[in-house]
Amino acid sequence: MTADEVLDLCLSLPGAWPDEPWGSGVVPKVGAPPGKVFAFPGEDAVAVKVDPDDALDLRAAHPESAGDAPYLARRHRVRVTLRGSVSDDEVRELVEQSYRLVVATLPRAQRP
Repeated sequence: MTADEVLDLCLSLPGAWPDEPWGSGVVPKVGAPPGKVFAFPGEDAVAVKVDPDDALDLRAAHPESAGDAPYLARRHRVRVTLRGSVSDDEVRELVEQSYRLVVATLPRAQRP
């Protein structure tokens, strides 16, 4: 899976929209502006929100491809290397899970 494919997947989810809050690079958000970021796609990796137990399991199963996401809460965010040992289907599921976890934190009026 490429970085462009990850971003396309993110933006295809209901209510998702692109934003450039830091002036470089697009991040997908959900909810009314200012919205909440549910994935941080990069050139060779994507950082996603996960359940804390799932984060431990993912890091243990793929130590070379799943690790800490810089500047983000280690317990709730994982950086997954694209084209690593994590399959494209798993990356898709992780992005969709991250989306669901963030949507669940939105006020009901802002949920898609």
